[in-house]
Amino acid sequence: MNILKRLNLLEQIERELAKTLKDDKKNWVKTARLLYKIENENLYELKAKSYTQYVKQLATINHINVSTLWRAKTAAGTYMELSNLKDVDLLDETLIKTTPEQLETFKKVRTIAPTQITSALKEKLLKGEKIRNELHDIWETYKPLKKGKTERGRKNSAKPEPVFAEPGYFGLGGEDTVSDAEKMSKYFISEDELTSANIKNSLRDKSWVQRTLGKYYLPCFATFTDLVIRDEEDNSINKIDIVAISKTSNTKTGKPVTLGVSILSELGSNLESKLRWAKYFHYFYIAVPLGTSNIDISGQNNFGLLTISPETKKEGLTHHIQILSPARALEVSDSALSMTYSQILQRSLRW
Repeated sequence: MNILKRLNLLEQIERELAKTLKDDKKNWVKTARLLYKIENENLYELKAKSYTQYVKQLATINHINVSTLWRAKTAAGTYMELSNLKDVDLLDETLIKTTPEQLETFKKVRTIAPTQITSALKEKLLKGEKIRNELHDIWETYKPLKKGKTERGRKNSAKPEPVFAEPGYFGLGGEDTVSDAEKMSKYFISEDELTSANIKNSLRDKSWVQRTLGKYYLPCFATFTDLVIRDEEDNSINKIDIVAISKTSNTKTGKPVTLGVSILSELGSNLESKLRWAKYFHYFYIAVPLGTSNIDISGQNNFGLLTISPETKKEGLTHHIQILSPARALEVSDSALSMTYSQILQRSLRW
């Protein structure tokens, strides 16, 4: 194809792209398809030194943020990979129901979350289910395992001795063992760290709160990980692994119920230091992996005990939760409750 024909083709695609960005902004699939066509046929060379420079020019001309174009193109690439499509022309916007935001978050989640979970998320994405909040919560739960490192930062950092997982330990097993063990080695994740993240992810499920409160219908429910509480007596601070807040009726009166959970890989010397924070919650639990030894709750009446199994539930997103000993309702002072509510509010506002 001579230069004139290539230029005519490029301008035709640009007009179609401009019309799509103006009249059909949500059609990210068509936008991505046009961007790929320009790149694959090297048409951008007619107007710019590089494809990156050309995309910036397109964004300027169409008065949009350049990230809008990159996000659409990246999302299409991710979707093609997940659905095993080899040709961008096979992307059909009438069949694809997910969004670039969901695909972008999924791409981050799968770098660190257990493969059992990412496989279940993949199926939901391809079916077009709305899992934006689910993806966000799972990413926020497992993201700390990266210890603040980006992919680029990880490659440039010094590498300590890797920690490998034994096949079949909590959170791993079957066909997923190799892949997840590689993730642990890549990010230097210990067994306890991954176990803790799996437990936090499982406790996003409201079933344990429903059983604790004896209420199936919970009109309002939310969980928060690593919520910081400052002790009102000695001013010390502590992170509560999981804090759940719920209402049992739609009435505007009445205070929401709070439930705190601290995670232990073994019930031992750390138990007392965890239990001192029970006074800030209406109910307080200690959560441990199934089969944890040294579990002795005789004479204890200020906390309940949760166990989380290695197997995921049928939908594959969380592990099974068992209440070994239900927590009892605790008396909470107004000042302690005010501290908990305040921290929940600040986390909700992302302060």
